[in-house]
Amino acid sequence: MTINVGSVVRVSARMSGPVGQDIINVWHWRLEGPTAVDDLDFLDGIDDFVKNMYQEIVLEIANTVSAVDLKCDVVAPSAGKWSIVQNIGTVPWTLTGGASADNMPAGVCALGFLRTTIGKVFGRKFAPPFTETQWTGTGTLAGNEQNDVLDWLEAGMIGPSIAGGTFIGVVPSLRTLNAEPIIAVDVTPEPGYQRRRSPRAGS
Repeated sequence: MTINVGSVVRVSARMSGPVGQDIINVWHWRLEGPTAVDDLDFLDGIDDFVKNMYQEIVLEIANTVSAVDLKCDVVAPSAGKWSIVQNIGTVPWTLTGGASADNMPAGVCALGFLRTTIGKVFGRKFAPPFTETQWTGTGTLAGNEQNDVLDWLEAGMIGPSIAGGTFIGVVPSLRTLNAEPIIAVDVTPEPGYQRRRSPRAGS
C-alpha cells in the first residue's frame, strides 16, 4: 500500500521508562508531496529520522530509558474524531538515554508546545524522563536543556523526508477537523507531568 499526498501519518514513539513504565510520544506528519510514498519505504526510513530527532535530547534522557518501537498509521477525521484508516506497520528503533544521575519521577518531564495559526489548536509534547541534574535548584529546566528540547520539537515540526516524500509536522484538530501545520514551538521552564503507567496497567 501507499501513503497518498495529503495523508496524515501518526507515529507513536514507544519507550520503556526507568522501571518499565510505558512512555509514548505521538507525532503527526502530513505528506506534502510530490508523490505518494510506499508503506515499506516509510517504515524503512522513519526509524532513522526519529532516532536522529531524539538525539537532540539524548544527553538529558535518563540512561534507564530505552526505545521499544514505532507504531505507524494513517489517520483521518471521521464522525467528529480522528481515526486510523490505514495501518502502515510497526518497526523497532534505537534510543538509550545518556544521563546517569538520579532519575526524576517518571511522570515529571520537560513540557513543550507545538503551535499553529489557531490559538486554541496546539499540541503538547512530554519528553522522556530526564535526571535531576537537568533541573535547577528552583525546580526549573536549565537553559541549555531548554534549548535542546526546542531543537527536538523543531525537528518534529520540520518532519521527515522519506523516499522522495516531504512530510510536515501537524496537529490534528477536533475543533477544525483539519491537520493544522505547526508554525512554532516553545518549552516551559517549569516541569510538566504525564501519568505513565506500568506495563499492562491500562497504558
